[in-house]
Amino acid sequence: MSEGLNRENPLYDYLKALYEGNRSREGYDQYSSLLETATPWQVNMAIDALLRDSSDFSRIENTVARFIRACSKGLDAQPPVLVEKDHFLAHLLEENQALTAHKNSLSSLFKDFSTSFTSTGPNADCRDRLLEELRALAEINIHYQKIEYPLSSALEDCLSEYRCTKLMWHIHDIVITGLKQLILELELSTRAERDWKEFKRVFGDVFLKLSAMIYRERYILFPVALRAIPQERFMKMNQELHDFGSSFGVAIPEGTIRDTTVVKADDKPQSTDTQDGDSVDLSVGKLLPSQIDLMLKNLPLDITYVDEEDRVRYYSQGKERIFPRSPGIIGRDVQNCHPPSSVHVVQNIVDDFKARRRDSAEFWIQMKGQFIHIRYFPLFEGDTYKGVIEVSQDIAPLRALEGEKRLLDEDSL
Repeated sequence: MSEGLNRENPLYDYLKALYEGNRSREGYDQYSSLLETATPWQVNMAIDALLRDSSDFSRIENTVARFIRACSKGLDAQPPVLVEKDHFLAHLLEENQALTAHKNSLSSLFKDFSTSFTSTGPNADCRDRLLEELRALAEINIHYQKIEYPLSSALEDCLSEYRCTKLMWHIHDIVITGLKQLILELELSTRAERDWKEFKRVFGDVFLKLSAMIYRERYILFPVALRAIPQERFMKMNQELHDFGSSFGVAIPEGTIRDTTVVKADDKPQSTDTQDGDSVDLSVGKLLPSQIDLMLKNLPLDITYVDEEDRVRYYSQGKERIFPRSPGIIGRDVQNCHPPSSVHVVQNIVDDFKARRRDSAEFWIQMKGQFIHIRYFPLFEGDTYKGVIEVSQDIAPLRALEGEKRLLDEDSL
């Protein structure tokens, strides 16, 4: 599916020249006719070629921003993405429009905030209204996850030139981190001696990147996705929207059905594999596949299994998932399931496991009132590496336990 531009195409040559520091007017004029008629498909091809050559996302980010601005005349002239209202992309387009409205509101509120300063700091009402808008914008993480997981997975499967979403993920992380920083600054202090100059700098960076992502979704990502991904895959992706939920009041398309395969502990297995010959021999005992599935679904853990080829093969579907998961990640390289900022950490852990330099890794984070404990364990069959499991659990309730509760205490309840 590599039709269109390739590395020998002049449009890529212009992008490469930008990356190497040639930003002269003469350089632009040499390629102006190509830039001013560039299509989303061509722009994506050129950026993907650059991303194949370099993993320096910070440097690439600035270069690509210049490149897309140079191509804006051609991109703006392209017909809009037109899909049925229950299409996966229709949902993302509606969220994109909601984001645009929030961006415009944010711009106005920040202007009021910036001009409200006195010797004691910003006007309290202006500060509070800006804070309220920033908090509302925090739902952007839900929108971004739909791009980072189901949409990116589909592009990886259907298009060789899929790497633009990796760059977008890198920028998503900057936007989300910046939003958290801005919200915290406004929540914690009203003092005049606050470094408001730094606050304004971070705001400007977040606002520019937020605006860039809105544009790239609408004029590059969505048109490329519509062309590359078959309708049947989009229909499956619609089902995955429920795993992430809605943001900015944009409803999940009608006609989609949430995956309801999670089984309660007291439910009977629905499978017909009741014959002893259908059971799986385990190291101790034997179980039916449906029984194994039932146990995994009802453990108070998130479990993900990555095989020896670093591909995701399984994740548990518990009642309360901690991290976003969707069926599209099955078969996906685990390196593509993490933001660029942490890929090297994941790779180091996997490499250490394969070399048996360590037999576990653990992290813990706090979010949304939860205390998340994340552990990784390598799997070996004899001396052969067979993959890794990730186990995540909200241990906040466990950390709150005091004293003791014995089995016989049940009699007094």
